Amino acid sequence: MAIESKPLVCDLSLLSGSERDRLMELSDELFGGAQEVRKLSDGYEFRYRDASGELIAKLAQWISLDRQCCSFLKHGIFTEPHRDHAWLHLTGPEGARESIAADVERLLPGDVALDDLRITD
Repeated sequence: MAIESKPLVCDLSLLSGSERDRLMELSDELFGGAQEVRKLSDGYEFRYRDASGELIAKLAQWISLDRQCCSFLKHGIFTEPHRDHAWLHLTGPEGARESIAADVERLLPGDVALDDLRITD
């Protein structure tokens, strides 16, 4: 029996209006505040300089909302020992990296290397 694959698209209609608004607000703030982006084999990781409780709470809230509409993604928050950095990991099945890039590229600050996000053939 074949396993049916789900499309790699986020369905924002699964969120209430206030949840969508909050997701967009957090997306603008969090991706706009990324200090570094690293390409992974199955997605991306975004580095934040300040691993404060406030930042980690916002990342957790963003994940809570995003996973409702982007159920194909794996989400993770990581901190580094002896460093004040936090990382947001977004990964998924084949094609997830392209979907992530399409959603977040416009939100990243100008000094973050956008070329690392662009998918080229």
